[in-house]
Amino acid sequence: MVRINHRIVRALARRDLLIYFSSPTGYVFITLFIFLSAGAAFWQDQFFLRNLATLDQLNAALPLLLLFFIPALTMNVWSEEKKLGTDELLLSLPASDFEIVLGKYIAVLGVYSVSLVLAGSYVVVLFYLGKPDLGLMLSNYLGYWCAGAALIAVGMLGSLITRNAAIAFVLGVFFCCAFVLTPTIVGSLSQDFERSTEALTVVTHFQDFAKGIVSLTATLYFGGIVTFFLYLNVLILSRRHWPLWASGYPMWLHHSMRAFAVLTILVGIGSMLARANLRLDVTDEKLHTLSSQTQILVEEIPNDRPVFIKAYISPTVPEPYVQTRANLISLLEEVDALGGPKIQVIIEDTEPFSDEALDARQTYGIAPRAIMDVSSARSEVSELFLGLVFTSGPKEQVIGFFDRGLPAEYEIMRGIRVVAGTERKHVGVVKTMMDIVGGMNYQQNQLVPQWPVVAELRKQYDVFSVDPDFPISENLDAILIPLPSSLQTDQMLNITNYIRGGGPALILADPLPAVDPTLSPTEWVGNGNPYTYPAGTAKPGPRGDVRRWLMELGVEWEPTRILWDSYNPHPDLAHLQAEFLFLGPGNGNASTFNPSNAITTQLQELLLPFAGFLQAIDDPTYLFEPLVRTGPASGTNGYFSVVPQSK
Repeated sequence: MVRINHRIVRALARRDLLIYFSSPTGYVFITLFIFLSAGAAFWQDQFFLRNLATLDQLNAALPLLLLFFIPALTMNVWSEEKKLGTDELLLSLPASDFEIVLGKYIAVLGVYSVSLVLAGSYVVVLFYLGKPDLGLMLSNYLGYWCAGAALIAVGMLGSLITRNAAIAFVLGVFFCCAFVLTPTIVGSLSQDFERSTEALTVVTHFQDFAKGIVSLTATLYFGGIVTFFLYLNVLILSRRHWPLWASGYPMWLHHSMRAFAVLTILVGIGSMLARANLRLDVTDEKLHTLSSQTQILVEEIPNDRPVFIKAYISPTVPEPYVQTRANLISLLEEVDALGGPKIQVIIEDTEPFSDEALDARQTYGIAPRAIMDVSSARSEVSELFLGLVFTSGPKEQVIGFFDRGLPAEYEIMRGIRVVAGTERKHVGVVKTMMDIVGGMNYQQNQLVPQWPVVAELRKQYDVFSVDPDFPISENLDAILIPLPSSLQTDQMLNITNYIRGGGPALILADPLPAVDPTLSPTEWVGNGNPYTYPAGTAKPGPRGDVRRWLMELGVEWEPTRILWDSYNPHPDLAHLQAEFLFLGPGNGNASTFNPSNAITTQLQELLLPFAGFLQAIDDPTYLFEPLVRTGPASGTNGYFSVVPQSK
């Protein structure tokens, strides 16, 4: 076990720090870093076009910035000592080679840390311009520090093998290039080889910190670089004691094999620990935390049916789609990390008229969407790619475009489950007067198309049509009941027996169906004849009392009342009447969306036209949990005040 004299290490670090700050050198480096990083962060058009209070522009440029700043910071660490001859005095101290190397490393890391502390003023600028995520900022700066700490150890090696500062700078840049630009360099030769080398670069592992994720894999990567290159520094420094030969072999061969063994051990330990896949999302809104249900679904993917996801995404998008693009890429990367060998993700930067765009069109039918870009003085039309392709064996699923508001995590997991062939749940749709399943209507002798919602359900579930005239005995995981007010009494009884038997049900009770107002239950009550139905939908027997039926299930619903709310956050939709309910955090009700229920916890805005309201009955045996609520400036109107009667 190596014993370290901490007092010697502190003395050496203090000595080098005093050398840096007793001359203009340290201040020049710090000032240069502040100006260059500030320019990368704020003096780019994309920072204002994106309209996000983040350091994304600096994150993209930081590896290139460090590629030159770190060698400039480390070029004098050893070369200046050799030039002035002070290295002989330094090496004569009662200190081990490792203590000397560690002391110098801490000194350079201290100068770099001071630079980052001063660069913390960027967060103040972001607070002036908007509301930055403090968790994201903390992760960004931790990533800056880790990346710099790793490259400092690399740059010190360049200074150790020469006494000329200029050559030390060139060598430092060359060594750092291996961890920054390798994929770019080899990508010109082979794209496949480029992807295989990405996992070895600082850029790839820094992206976790840039997104607001502190991952064990990235931490081990940076720690491994520091450990290995400090070992090389100690090894090269101790060569003054080497004999020429040992055991019949050159001494440099012995140490080369030892260095290779150390590298192998570090890679092995890192690979084993990284399998734990520990990732901490430190963003305030937990932007990169996958739901527990998603984690369960990924575990259920068969090992023999890996899923390949190919994303065609435009590298630059208009301002309204910036957040959508960022969230989509983040979710894909998280799913890729969570899935391991079960899921492989390839993200293609797709420009119009590029080879990637041609492949998206011809192979998968993914076409760009024309989006008006109003961020510039000229309102230009941009062709935007935001499409995904899921493949597993012969199965394929394509999502042509991710529009704003589309739940990306849900759509991604649905695509994965469809192509992976995981077990599909069975959903039954009850036949009512609102035929959403579609099929042949023999009374009217015509084919009724299925509703889009059923088409969406069929992508993930096995959907069956359920006849409520008979007891529901199918092996169903849940049932969907549209327009229950059109059911007869005996049909309601069959559904009640299913629900009371523990079967989940989604009941869509609507006081005013916008697709056909004649299906409103108030219209039927108003004509005074419970046996009549709209034309073409005649059924024998009276309709059941839907209000009484729902009360038997623990819910009170008044079919003749329609909600209104004065809250409308969209000036361009101000012409809509108050019965179009806009539900969102700005309506004055902190409990608009139930934060403790997974169904509503991630909702940001909801529009409900001509909605009714539900209340719990006075019976403690039922548990009633509201999911959405209107704001304080809301109320109800009677049905006939919204839908005037014709004379």
